[in-house]
Amino acid sequence: MKLEYTVKKEEENTKLKYILKNILHISTALLVKLKNNKCIFVNNNICMVNTLVKENDTIIVDLNNIDNDSKSTVIPYDKEMNIIYEDEYMLVIDKPSNLEIHPSSNSYDKTLANMIMNYYNEMNYNINKIHIITRLDKDTSGICIIVKNEYIQNLFSNKSSIQKEYIAIVNGNVKKNHDIIEKNIARKKGSIIIREVNDKGDYCKTEYFVLYRNIDKNYTYLKILLHTGRTHQIRVHMAYIGHVILR
Repeated sequence: MKLEYTVKKEEENTKLKYILKNILHISTALLVKLKNNKCIFVNNNICMVNTLVKENDTIIVDLNNIDNDSKSTVIPYDKEMNIIYEDEYMLVIDKPSNLEIHPSSNSYDKTLANMIMNYYNEMNYNINKIHIITRLDKDTSGICIIVKNEYIQNLFSNKSSIQKEYIAIVNGNVKKNHDIIEKNIARKKGSIIIREVNDKGDYCKTEYFVLYRNIDKNYTYLKILLHTGRTHQIRVHMAYIGHVILR
């Protein structure tokens, strides 16, 4: 992938670094990598970032292989994924439940990241790093966005307004049709996995809307919006108001 930009008249005598950071939105960390790998060009000449550009100069940033300066540590896992969209920038995958996102001590070779690495290898993509934008808990099914290089990841992180919407079935009759839960969440003492509502934890905000109540079978169908993204946030907040997630 290459970025190409033509300098406008009003940008003449601006430092190249300004164009890269403020117009092309290249992060400081990525800019260092690009400089070290001599991937920044003006009119096909390698240039320093303090170069003053002129009107109609063509800036090219070569992002190919920038993520691939070392061998991947993610072990490929040959299992089919449900890919619902793909282009040169991203993959969109429908993740099933009971599948972890990243390798961990519990599962280091059979996660979504391992499956993605296998897919990249099969397709002969020269990609050695996995950039997952929207992460889900192991037991949660739903859409995961995976981008194919660090630059696209930075755009999502810094410029994109992603709204995460979840559907959940909880036990019991949720009485309020709509509510917002604002309770801090922290790790439960003595556990590295279990979270709980704790005033000393991180600020968390969860909003829910009741879509359907089944009084006879004692469950409620909810749409949930996350305004923060803490580990197990939905499960913890729902349990706090007395409704355990069933699915």
